[in-house]
Amino acid sequence: RKLWLIKLEKEVINMTETVEYKPTLTALELYEDLRRCGVKTSPTKIKALIQQGKYPFAVSCEMSHTEFEIYRKPYEEWKEKVGLKYIN
Repeated sequence: RKLWLIKLEKEVINMTETVEYKPTLTALELYEDLRRCGVKTSPTKIKALIQQGKYPFAVSCEMSHTEFEIYRKPYEEWKEKVGLKYIN
């Protein structure tokens, strides 16, 4: 059992070393993060708020369909500014 745990720890360490920083989030990732902070929202509501310019860390672009860019660093700064923290 101990050997198994050591092997598992090494795998987790290797996984975290290879995770690359992504400068943007998807609407679904943003939704999941906000829910972890206790915000009652939905992906549809998030997209509408982005289109209305309510989130200063994201933009939308109208093309044949609507594209969204949600910037991670400004989002993290906004989250801290408004006092959002993860709920256990």
